[in-house]
Amino acid sequence: MAMLPILVVDDNAVNRMALAALLKPLGVPFVLAEGGEEAVTVFQATEVALVLMDLMMPGIDGFEAARQIRAHEFGRGRHTPIIAVTALDVDTIRERCVTVGIDDVIAKPLERATVAACFAKWTHQELSATIGDPADVARLVDTFLVVTQALLREIDAAISAHDEPRIHRAVHELKGAALQMKALDMARLCSDLEAAAHKDDVDEMLAVYAALAHAFTRVKSTEPKVKRLAARV
Repeated sequence: MAMLPILVVDDNAVNRMALAALLKPLGVPFVLAEGGEEAVTVFQATEVALVLMDLMMPGIDGFEAARQIRAHEFGRGRHTPIIAVTALDVDTIRERCVTVGIDDVIAKPLERATVAACFAKWTHQELSATIGDPADVARLVDTFLVVTQALLREIDAAISAHDEPRIHRAVHELKGAALQMKALDMARLCSDLEAAAHKDDVDEMLAVYAALAHAFTRVKSTEPKVKRLAARV
């Protein structure tokens, strides 16, 4: 009997590619969805073994997507495991996840061993890893660099416009990608920038943004190291 695929849901291209790079060596098929609306559509048309669901997405977020998936399953005798994958604090959102039918929550960054253990726990099927494709890692790093440059421009524009929701959206997206790529200094600065935005402290936001942009410059200058780290996801 063929193994059912994993449905991977994330609006961030870096995170989708990172999860694809994780899953390929495990030999498990997967389907990628770019957001909550697409995830619900795919789920209604495709039987899957497991859903890895990002939570903070524009439009239909992961919470609402999970609720709609559970509504679709109601009366059909199905309960597909939904696992939230998030850069948010796990303890603060676990109860909300439970209320919409999410079975478990795991924090970014994901490691291959974590994904394999999660799959075994919820599907009772063991996965064994092979060596990943270096070309996948190279594409992942290239995408991370391009996406980060775009997000930094978006954050800069949002600060200038004093648009706090826009700042939080862009910073959260960058934080998740930075965590997944093991760019931990950048992820920490994203948390600092979120805190400054919450206080509406423009001077602090600008200072942290400058540090974040500088941290990204350091990451770019050590691209071979980034590729080695990404290869270990």
